[in-house]
Amino acid sequence: MQKLPTVFVWGGVLFLIVSVICGWILGPFVIRDQIVRMAQLRNNTFIWDKWTNPTNEMFLRVYFFNVTNPSDVEAGGIPIFRQAGPFTYEETRFKENLAYHEQNDTISYTQPVTYHFRLDLSSGSDKDLLTVLNIPLVGISARLHTYSSFIRYMVGTFLTQYEEPLFVSKTVKEMLFDGYYNEMVDELQHLTGENFFPDALVGVLVGRNNSHEGLYEVYSGIKDSTRLGEIASFNGHRHLSAWPREPCNMINGSDGSVLPPLLTKDSVLRGFHHDVCRSFYITFTGEVEYEGVAGYRFEPPEAQYLGPKKNPDNACFCLEPKEDFSNCFEDGVYSGAGCHRDGPITISNPHFMYAPFYLNKTKGLMPDKEKHGLFVDLEPSSGLILRAARRMQINVDLKPNRAVDGMHNVPSMQFPILWVEETFVLDKEVHSSLLYYLVLAETTLQFGKWVCLAASLALLVVAITIYVARARNKSYIYN
Repeated sequence: MQKLPTVFVWGGVLFLIVSVICGWILGPFVIRDQIVRMAQLRNNTFIWDKWTNPTNEMFLRVYFFNVTNPSDVEAGGIPIFRQAGPFTYEETRFKENLAYHEQNDTISYTQPVTYHFRLDLSSGSDKDLLTVLNIPLVGISARLHTYSSFIRYMVGTFLTQYEEPLFVSKTVKEMLFDGYYNEMVDELQHLTGENFFPDALVGVLVGRNNSHEGLYEVYSGIKDSTRLGEIASFNGHRHLSAWPREPCNMINGSDGSVLPPLLTKDSVLRGFHHDVCRSFYITFTGEVEYEGVAGYRFEPPEAQYLGPKKNPDNACFCLEPKEDFSNCFEDGVYSGAGCHRDGPITISNPHFMYAPFYLNKTKGLMPDKEKHGLFVDLEPSSGLILRAARRMQINVDLKPNRAVDGMHNVPSMQFPILWVEETFVLDKEVHSSLLYYLVLAETTLQFGKWVCLAASLALLVVAITIYVARARNKSYIYN
């Protein structure tokens, strides 16, 4: 009994040391190490299977801008738009032609994508008629000054012969994946030797269904977890050729299918968007919760969309800039010509969000960050994406042209055609595993270290109590 307080003291000290080492040093290290190992793209693992054959819900929603006053626009009036949509397509993706390159710690693959129309998730049929700008006509008008006098004469003859209107009525299917045959385009492409519309099929997404973007090569994260998912090359190249100068041609970040683990609020996430030949970056904007999992929200800063007059870093997105950037696009819009066969295509956020100069030249558009902004919600420890939305708008750079009938008096503006929204929601099986492995592990660690700490303090309190009691007892006997 005499040694009992000493046992309690040493037991308390031992528990205290163990709780500090395990709870605050060893435990977090072990959990981080397990997270890093789980995140690596290794063959025959759970993450590998979900990465190569994702089963999460992905949808492409397309919204068109129906023109309600085409005659007024032809006469120089402000266009009035009525949004039509969404027209929803379910996406199915899988990775093929997989190869691991051990020396570089990279994996190469192609990723075919299939789009299936979902009438039940759409506001109408893909056979609905739309009134939209005649993209081939505007494209020819924009290219006319680059041709020889003979070609210009022949083009003028074709335009007169075919009497192409400024606006056309086409179905959703025709404007997207199916396309529609245009005889004038066919004749002109034979005449000029150009091939802006393969097989003379006009459509925004012609050739995209049941096809892949190209050959990706990404880091597996086995040797360096911080580079997990980062693109090493695209179609065998480390840089693009779409833009006149660096750094706009740099391919930065991932393709968005996988992110590195152990992210913080200071992390800057970069991603490459093949459709617009550009890399973007997003930063932390707030904490969120999704289906019981705490996460971080990342969004692109508004400065990323500023024109070169306000943000010189974006000067290389201007194809032929003057010294004062007076011929470059204003805030919120940049050229897609280098990425889309030199056509008069421009890219912006939906409803010209962050592009007030161009928004003021339209009626019927109402930008809303909640509806039209890009965001990624992720679980920071694992880097797993909980949900995300990628949104962009396709416009045509419309300018009057006295040499083209129907375009003599049109307004000079960015004419919106459609905007698309691609959404992602975490797979239920991955969500369950995430809750089990991460939340349970963290809860167990927190519970365990505080229980050990409480036990050590309890033993020390008991030992001190016994010492005090004995001291009082000895004092009483002595007195």
